[in-house]
Amino acid sequence: MVRGFQGGQIIATATVSFASAVGITGREGGGAPYEHGKKMPAGLSRPDQAEMETYEVEGPLEIQTGKILNKYSDDPADTMIRYWMRAKGPIHENKVQSHLAALAFLTDAYLLGVVTGVQDDAKYEDLGVAASRNHTVHFHESKAVRADQWMSSEQESPWAGKDRALAVHRIWSGDGVLLATCMQEGLIRPKMKL
Repeated sequence: MVRGFQGGQIIATATVSFASAVGITGREGGGAPYEHGKKMPAGLSRPDQAEMETYEVEGPLEIQTGKILNKYSDDPADTMIRYWMRAKGPIHENKVQSHLAALAFLTDAYLLGVVTGVQDDAKYEDLGVAASRNHTVHFHESKAVRADQWMSSEQESPWAGKDRALAVHRIWSGDGVLLATCMQEGLIRPKMKL
C-alpha cells in the first residue's frame, strides 16, 4: 500500500498489484480458454480521417470529438460519451512504463467530467467540487499501450446521487485493442450560489 501525506495527514492511499504478462501455450486450438473483451464501438471516424473538433484542455491531454462519436440516450445512466484522446507530445517508444503512467494519469485527470457530460443541462464549469474518492485502473494489454497515439475513449456514469457519482471508462488502441478499463467514484457538488 502506498500512502500520500500532506501536512502530516494522509490524503491519499493506493493499493497497487501487478501481474506478469504470461500466457499458457500448447493448448489444443491455441490461446487461453477464457479470452474476451468489449469491442471498440463500430463506425467511429478516426481523427485523421474526418473533420473533428479539438478540445484544448489544460494539461497533457489532447481530445478530438466528432458528431458520430457522441450518441446520446435520453437517460443519463445509459449515455455513452465517446472521443479520441492522446498525450500531448511524444513518449519514448520502448518505455512501456512511461506509456502506462501517462495512461493512468489521463484516466484519473478527466474522468469525473462525464457526470456532467451525460446530463442535458449540466456543465463541467458548474462543478464546485469534483474529487476522486477511489480510482481503479485495470490494464489489459500493457505492451499495446501507446499513450501518445490516438486512443478511443468511452465513458459512462451509471449512477450519481447524494453528492457522489460513479464513472466507468474504457480505452482502446487505434486498432481496437481494449487497453484498459477504469472505475472511479467521486465526490461531486455544484458551485454554491451566493
